[in-house]
Amino acid sequence: MLNGAVAGGAQPVLQATAPLRLRVTALTAETPLTPFAPEDLLTDAAAPDPMLRNILRFLSTRENFSPAPGASIPISAATR
Repeated sequence: MLNGAVAGGAQPVLQATAPLRLRVTALTAETPLTPFAPEDLLTDAAAPDPMLRNILRFLSTRENFSPAPGASIPISAATR
């Protein structure tokens, strides 16, 4: 808990004098996904809205665009 307190026994109550802020950490044994660098997805000219570019980056991982097993797709600067 970043601010506030937990009070009570059998039924805890969260108390905060300001908006309650929590930090949640989820742990898993899954291999982390590989993100794209911002410049690898879109240019400012292709998508001028930085928020939309960040949304696309959040949703896109190298694993999303991986070729089928046994296939390969060459990626060069000319194809970006």
